[in-house]
Amino acid sequence: MGWRSVIALGSDRYTLVTLMAPEVCAAKLRARTESWSPATWFASTRDIPFAGSVSRRGFSLKIRHFAMRPTMLDAARGSFRDERVRTLVDIQIGLDRWDRFFACASVVAIAGSWLVLGVLLPAVPPLLLAIAAGTTLLVRAVGRNDRERLLRIITDLLDARVVEGAPPTTS
Repeated sequence: MGWRSVIALGSDRYTLVTLMAPEVCAAKLRARTESWSPATWFASTRDIPFAGSVSRRGFSLKIRHFAMRPTMLDAARGSFRDERVRTLVDIQIGLDRWDRFFACASVVAIAGSWLVLGVLLPAVPPLLLAIAAGTTLLVRAVGRNDRERLLRIITDLLDARVVEGAPPTTS
């Protein structure tokens, strides 16, 4: 994956299997998760790698990055299925729908400003496009390995293995 995920708007799906009960899975993920708040922006990411929420039914997590807001970063959304002696964890990793909407709306807004402002102020649209594209690419580049890290950390924490969906390869 690596750099492919810088511009990827799609998601990858995986099914993990673990011998832990869903409540134990939720507790292990919750212990390594904080909610997004300005107070956590500069906190160490070593012990608490995730930001998001965890319930007994599922989770929505993003990798915490030092001094970064959670917009345009890949997220892992999943649910727990109890099957007596094992738990299946269904995971979808990729941009959430609001980030996809934001990316598409940005393209439309920039294109619209290009058409409107291009007539009045010819130098402004290229500048807006450069700022928007540069910012988006920078944020996506910072989180370029988040898909692999999310799957690896969740798999390790839950002592699980991937049974559906090919695990990503680092490039």
